[in-house]
Amino acid sequence: MPRVLHLLKGDDPALALAVVAQQQAAGDEITVVLLPGTPAPPLPAGVTLHHVPGELSWEALLEHIFTADQVITWAIGCGTHPARPFEFFRGSIRWRTWGQR
Repeated sequence: MPRVLHLLKGDDPALALAVVAQQQAAGDEITVVLLPGTPAPPLPAGVTLHHVPGELSWEALLEHIFTADQVITWAIGCGTHPARPFEFFRGSIRWRTWGQR
């Protein structure tokens, strides 16, 4: 079961939540980390939620990043650009538009 880490920053997590739900339905182990200033979204049951730096230290976040099989960062509602996830897979970094492989 792949371990997926989502890093959320912003106030409109609709796209991120849709992706989380799809990944969870596929059997992935999902962790969501909220960066400073991000309100907690309604997450599906079974999704692990952490807040940085209040509950999870920056050092612990780094550990989560290096132990995840996939890391997706979301800057949602932060500026004029639409949400575009940036993915880190072990051994590679790439841009990806959801629905494309």
